[in-house]
Amino acid sequence: MLLVTLLNVYCVPNVSSDFHILAFYYILSRGGAEMPEYSLVAMLDDYEIVYFDSTLQRTVPRQQWMADSFDNHHWDAIAITMAGFHGLVRGNAEIFYRQQHGASSVFFVQGMCGCELNSDNSTEGFIKFGYDGEDAYVFDKDRLSWIAVNPEFQTLADRWNANTFMNKYFKTLLEKDCVKWLLIYLRAGREALQRKVAPEVFIGKRSDGDRVLRVSCLVSGFYPWAIEVTWLGNGEEVADIESSDVLPNQDMTYRVLKTIELSGDDRKSYSCHIEHASLLRGINVPWERATEGGTNVGIGTGAAAVSLTLLGIIVGIGFWSKRQNRRDQQSPSETSKAHQRPVETGRVLP
Repeated sequence: MLLVTLLNVYCVPNVSSDFHILAFYYILSRGGAEMPEYSLVAMLDDYEIVYFDSTLQRTVPRQQWMADSFDNHHWDAIAITMAGFHGLVRGNAEIFYRQQHGASSVFFVQGMCGCELNSDNSTEGFIKFGYDGEDAYVFDKDRLSWIAVNPEFQTLADRWNANTFMNKYFKTLLEKDCVKWLLIYLRAGREALQRKVAPEVFIGKRSDGDRVLRVSCLVSGFYPWAIEVTWLGNGEEVADIESSDVLPNQDMTYRVLKTIELSGDDRKSYSCHIEHASLLRGINVPWERATEGGTNVGIGTGAAAVSLTLLGIIVGIGFWSKRQNRRDQQSPSETSKAHQRPVETGRVLP
């Protein structure tokens, strides 16, 4: 997590002005025999790029372009730095839990650390911690202080605040070192990260009672994930739309579903409007009211095929939510679940 100890021999590249994020997800398990004592997953935008845990005792690149771009010294340095950070977290956590629950307590610590590069080339950095599934405290790098988001953890935040030297180190980490490595990793993964895949669109309908018609626009197979999908009625944007999150497909593309409800006597002309980086301009896919099975429209080459069966499954789930804001809506406890899947030792996963 703390990349300041890594080699400083790589040149910082020029990259596009899109939004990018480098995030490290850490989990400590004390007393849980089924998990490594601690583990780390690093994510560059959509891609898992690094995995490490205390059972493996070595860092595993998760993308071939990461394995090809850095030598063994780089991976060893991450492992050494991670061990040092883990010792700091474990020491404070053990004191806290011993005071609260006794020496034999079992507990988990989740952490997020990383930085963002915005489209205007400004940067942001963040460190967050959660304990046993509860958000605990966050680091304010401008004030060099830890802020408890739950009063239960105020004494623990105070322990971190007492180490002013380390807090200055964290500030440098977030503002300089993390940003430097974000740019370096972007250069290594430029081809994968800058690819653009056009979506395919399927429009289908189903009746919900005698006088209510639900019409859904499924947009799938696109990359990157940022997309705008709206419904237009007679050329004007429809305000009342049910929306899924932008969800991942298995092939590193994404999908999103937008649904509107129409009354039986509604005779407006409706179309699904899509704007995406893979498209030269926004496009409208009209809904043909007379079509029984639905309309399947391929917008560009390389898009994944979307079947009527898939649309029926997604519509039938009945789970709708608004798109969450990037990492601001995530807590360490939510993201730590990604650590709990099996790892193939020493294998680079494409």
